[in-house]
Amino acid sequence: MTKHSRRAGAVLLLAAVAAALPACSHGPNKQTPVVRIELNEPVRMSKALEEADYVLYAVGDEHAIITVSLKAGEEIGFHKEGDRVIAIAGATEKSLPNGAYVWKRK
Repeated sequence: MTKHSRRAGAVLLLAAVAAALPACSHGPNKQTPVVRIELNEPVRMSKALEEADYVLYAVGDEHAIITVSLKAGEEIGFHKEGDRVIAIAGATEKSLPNGAYVWKRK
């Protein structure tokens, strides 16, 4: 095997590995959804699986409402009080108009 063919093989292998790796993700559409509530759901709760920042969005909106840092095991989710949605992340609570919302992990 010549020096050039070994180099070409190494370049092809590196390109194949790079193509298989996930791309960097930025922005709300690329973040991992953690918990979501729809209009007719009274409660939707979960626990943070890892220490991270969690961002609250209205479904379909790219603008963050709030960002909260949580440790693994802390509660995250939603419940409803009358015509309001209460977003919960650890000790943080945010009252919102009735609607569909999602917490996403950064």
